[in-house]
Amino acid sequence: MKNYKQFEYLSMMMIPRDKWTLFHNNELFISDNINDNEGYSNIHERLKNSSLIITSHPFKIKFSIAILCLGGSIEIRSNMSEYKLTKNDIVIIPAGTIGQYNNISEDCKIVIVAFSMDFLNTNLGTHNTLLNHNLIFKLPILTLNNEEANEFINIYSNIKKYIKEKDDTYKNEIISNYIQIFQYYYYRLLIKYEKFDNNENKSRKSRIFDQFMQILEEHHNKERQIGFYADKLCLTPKYLSQVIYEVSGRHASEWIKDFVILEAKALLKSKQYTVQQVSDMLNFANQSFFGVYFKKAVGCSPLTYQKEE
Repeated sequence: MKNYKQFEYLSMMMIPRDKWTLFHNNELFISDNINDNEGYSNIHERLKNSSLIITSHPFKIKFSIAILCLGGSIEIRSNMSEYKLTKNDIVIIPAGTIGQYNNISEDCKIVIVAFSMDFLNTNLGTHNTLLNHNLIFKLPILTLNNEEANEFINIYSNIKKYIKEKDDTYKNEIISNYIQIFQYYYYRLLIKYEKFDNNENKSRKSRIFDQFMQILEEHHNKERQIGFYADKLCLTPKYLSQVIYEVSGRHASEWIKDFVILEAKALLKSKQYTVQQVSDMLNFANQSFFGVYFKKAVGCSPLTYQKEE
């Protein structure tokens, strides 16, 4: 496989600066339209002039992003799943996710908090594992009661206050701690609403499936054969295939294909690479094989997909 530079993620440096968005050290940004008094008739009109990136194609994010919907609705796609947030729904999407905006209602009210993992210099222990593993594949959307939603708004308001603060004395430390409070409160509610699986209570087959998904996320751009993943898990390909189908209702080949196609879409739409380069980056024997694989899954050629607006 030829050595092309790594896929360029959507980073904070690529977010447009505007009057609705606050940045801190290029490692944290926040944005909201809670008190939007700029005279726009709806959020779509405002989005034309804002930093809230709305794209019709997949992209990878280099930062973790929390979205709190306070009214209306917003529809997003994260990796292979689609989600709809309505009033008092919150979700944290981890860095490395391939995301895509689908739709946003005209009356949508949202709060966005995005932060790089480098910004959090404190080890989050098991919670960090929860964020980087469970949330990537099973993004839990929490529906909050009014008290819980207000608690998040209060935390957000403090983050906003200190980002605006001109006094730099311990400013970074204060903001970092509020971000951690934001995260820990989210984890607390995950536990309260039982939105993630306790590894100790999982069956062996469920744990095998989780391990498969972790390895797949790491190696899908190079390996598409079930045998590779079976070897990594010290299992036979037949047994691993049976386990994956039993746990998820889908064949291993379908999971592998979805990861590869999602990566291919993001690379093609980045407009940084030719079809041949994407084929090489995904370890296909040649562009022709890649074209057949892509068209069978998507319904059009890679070049056609890349040119579509």
